[in-house]
Formats: sequence, structure tokens, C-alpha cells
Amino acid sequence: MTDYYIGVDFGQANDYTAIAVAEEPVWIGEPSGFDRTAMWPESRGWVSVSDLVPAQRRYFRGLTYAGHRPDRPPLYLRHLERMRHLSYSTVVARVAELLRTPPLAEAETVLLVDYGGVGRGIFDMLEAAALEPVGITITGSNEPHAAADGWNVPKRDLVVATQSMLQDGRLRIASGLEHAPTLTKELQDYRVKLSPAGHDSYDARSGQHDDLVLAVSLVCWFRDFYFKHYDAEAERAKRTQPQGAYR
Repeated sequence: MTDYYIGVDFGQANDYTAIAVAEEPVWIGEPSGFDRTAMWPESRGWVSVSDLVPAQRRYFRGLTYAGHRPDRPPLYLRHLERMRHLSYSTVVARVAELLRTPPLAEAETVLLVDYGGVGRGIFDMLEAAALEPVGITITGSNEPHAAADGWNVPKRDLVVATQSMLQDGRLRIASGLEHAPTLTKELQDYRVKLSPAGHDSYDARSGQHDDLVLAVSLVCWFRDFYFKHYDAEAERAKRTQPQGAYR
């Protein structure tokens, strides 16, 4: 049951490496007569996991994963940073530091990393540090599919997932993030290109960076892709439950 996601896009040479941290909030509705009301906080709706004690977090996350929440839940972008001219071992150390820092230290966190290019070598370093990364290789294919160390995902799917979340108000960016304006500009700078054969590709404008977009997109895509499939399983489970088993 995931509380936070970290997305890391690794830069080459003088390019930026970007790190994004997003929180998955917990849905808290009104308690029924069968609920342990002592577990219920005063807050209702989408609640930050940092506002809940561990027992509450596990209880309500379990309800969320069982389908007790509205469709199309939000994602809270809590942290953005970018760096360059640093060794890859320093970047790995920074990721490890984030995972050891509250609230991530007390939460369930998924680490998603760009597995293409220089990312393959750094992926091995993250694994050696027991950080359990999930690799996402950005491809030009038409459909995402599972790979040995994670997923192969079309760049189109990654970028569209982020743009859609932002436009729908589901990607909620914490106020005061230093790089939030840069992220917004990177998203605006993305353009669709059509090849003579009619294939589309998504790239930043010439001379522009896209590291923040890709770090955030790893999170947005994985979160929506995972929940789309998990929701389908939850709906099937609901149909097999006795009437009244789900609120």
C-alpha cells in the first residue's frame, strides 16, 4: 500500500537530474455503525498521510485499496529538486537520504527511475544500496509492457498522464516549491511531432530541458496505470461480495 512515490530522471554529462516526490492521500468518508469510530479522525475527504498515525494510515489505506474512494483520486506533489555536475554516487546518496527522511522514512514508498541511457548503471547502484528501484524505460512503442526490472513505457503515455492530471486538477502542486514554475514551463514547451509515417513523438522545444517533466511523469503514469488495473480488480471483487459488504 503506497503512501509516496519518488520519480528520478537521470541526466547525462551537463544535463540536469531531477527528483520528484508525490504523496498519495487517503480517502476518509463518514463512519458507519460497523466502523471503529475511535479510528476516525475529524478530517473528511482526501487527507494527507502525514496527518494520520500509522494505525489510521493502514486502516484507511486498506479501505482505499478496497474501492472505498471516489474515482480519479488526486496526487500531491510535495517535493521537486534538480542537480547537475554531481557524481552518480552523490545522486544515489541523495535518493537514499530522502528515503531516510520523515515522512518517507515511516511510510511505504515506491522509487521509480529512468532506466534508459545512464539510468541503467545508476539503477544497479540503487539496487546495491537496497533501495528497491522500479525501472521505467522510455520507448517509442505504442503500448506499455512489463520488463525484467520494471516497465517499458511510450514517452507519449508518460507526458500525457502528467498533462491530463494537471489539467483535471488532480495533480496538486504544493505552494512554495522552487521549481514549480519550471515544471509548468517544461510541460508547456512539450510539442507533438508527427513523422512522415504518421507516428507521433513528444519532445521539449529545442534547447529546453525536460528533466522535471520526466521525473514527475514517471510518478503520474505509474500511479494512474497501477490504479486503473487495481480498480478493475476491486470492481470484480465487489461484484462477488455479499450485498452490504461494501459501503
